[in-house]
Amino acid sequence: RGRVALDELPTDALAIAHRFTLAPGDIAASQQAAAALLPPDLSDRGEPLYVVATGPLADVPFAALRWQGRYLVDERPIARLPGLAALRSPASTSDERAIVIGDSHSDLPEAAREVRKLAAATGVTASVGAAASRQVLASARGARLLHIAVHGTATSSGRALMLADGNLTAADVLDAGLDPQLVVLSGCATAASDDAESWDGFPSAFLAAGSRYVVATLRSVDDVAAARVIEAYYAQSAALDPIERLAAAQRQLASSLPVAAWASFAAWGNASCDDPRACSVPQRAPSSRMDAIVRSASPAQSRPPGALPRR
Repeated sequence: RGRVALDELPTDALAIAHRFTLAPGDIAASQQAAAALLPPDLSDRGEPLYVVATGPLADVPFAALRWQGRYLVDERPIARLPGLAALRSPASTSDERAIVIGDSHSDLPEAAREVRKLAAATGVTASVGAAASRQVLASARGARLLHIAVHGTATSSGRALMLADGNLTAADVLDAGLDPQLVVLSGCATAASDDAESWDGFPSAFLAAGSRYVVATLRSVDDVAAARVIEAYYAQSAALDPIERLAAAQRQLASSLPVAAWASFAAWGNASCDDPRACSVPQRAPSSRMDAIVRSASPAQSRPPGALPRR
C-alpha cells in the first residue's frame, strides 16, 4: 500500500528452499518453503505477484509453492524481476516480426518440432540446425517475438546459448541491443546466472536491452517435457500477457506433468501494460496495490540498488 516492509527470513530458510528446489513435487517440502519464503499476509487477489530472488534463491520454483492448499500459481501469476527498477524500465518499440530458432546441433528432435510448429502458426520460416545462427538471431532486434529452443551451457564468459556458429552470452545480448518485445528461451537453465545478483543472466540482459517479457527456464529441462510446456503456453489465449499466459499453461499441465517440468519455466517482466503501442494485449485498469517479494541471500556488491546493467 505504498510502503516497503522488511521481513527477516527464518534462519533455516535457505536449507528449506534448497530441499524444495531439489524436490518441488514434495508436498511437505513445498509447504515448508512457502511458510519460509512468502509473507504471512500475502493476498489471493489473482493479480501478478512480483518476485525478486537472488543468490541461492534464484532457482527456487515459486510457482510450485503450496499456499493455502494449492500451488501458488493457481492463485496468482508470478512475475520475476532482476530488480524492482525493472518495473520502470522503458520497453523498446517493436514490429510484427517473429524470429524462431531451434535445435542448433541437430540433437533436440522435440525442439525442432516445437519451432517448426510455431513457425508455421506465425507464418515465418524456422531456423533449425545450421540455420540456427548468431546471424539470424541478430535480426531479432525490434521484433515482436524471439523464440529460441537450443542447449544452454556454462562457459568461462558466463551462461550461454549454443547456436550453430558459436555461443551467445548475456553480454552479447546487451552489446547487440537485442530487444524483442517477447523472448522465449526453452533450453536448459536459460535463466541461470553465475552472478549472485542474477544480473548477468539472459532475463536481465534482455529486459535491460529493452524487451518487455522473457520466458525462460530455472533448471535443466527434458526435451519432451519442455516441448509440452511450450505447446501449452502458445495454446493459451493471445489476449493474455506472457506472465498470465505461462501461469495458465502451468495450471493446465500441473495434473499431467511432473512438477519439476512445468515449474522450471518462469516469466520475467512487468505485467501491467501502459503503452498500447508497445504491447499487443488489452490495457487493464491500474491496481491500487502491487505486491512484490524481494528475497535476497547475499548483499549487493557490484551495482547500486535498483540499477539496471547497461553496456
